[in-house]
Amino acid sequence: MQIAECVIAWIVIPGTVLAYGCDWYTPPDRWEEPRLFHCPFDEEFASQIALDRCAVPAELPERQLSPNNAYWFVTILPDRTKNGPWDTDVLVFAERSDLLRIRLRDIRYCRDIGWVNEKLLRIRVWWGRICATDLIVDVERQQIIYKEMVWDGTIAFWQFREAMGIRDKADDSPQVEGAPESPRQ
Repeated sequence: MQIAECVIAWIVIPGTVLAYGCDWYTPPDRWEEPRLFHCPFDEEFASQIALDRCAVPAELPERQLSPNNAYWFVTILPDRTKNGPWDTDVLVFAERSDLLRIRLRDIRYCRDIGWVNEKLLRIRVWWGRICATDLIVDVERQQIIYKEMVWDGTIAFWQFREAMGIRDKADDSPQVEGAPESPRQ
């Protein structure tokens, strides 16, 4: 499996759908509409996430302050006018002489970043159209304290409906809110 493609294999069995490495909390046959769902972190993506230190660049985009107004982060987005793969850096100031750099390699989209509290930063990075990772980084300890896969359940939702013979809105495949529509976003 190529990581950049983020391919997920679905097996349709009467009354159930199994996703590789994931148990459903609520199976798609009980969903009212497509949704995002979560699974344990896939270690194949670990090499695409790196934490290290770097100097403060001379020019920075707008800073996003933490709730205590002492820490901040900036996001360095890739130049999408050039061919990928694209990397994104999240630079974090936490009252040290250098910055914590969270490097996300070969991504599709990453703009859902924000503070959970004064020292925890949440990041959702999309690796492809249906596959993402949620991260929570403790910027004081400079560690990822939470990581989990996120999947766009649109395919599972419509496969379930088809397997169960439910054909209303058969041609209407809504986009899950939060999933990237275009690689150029």
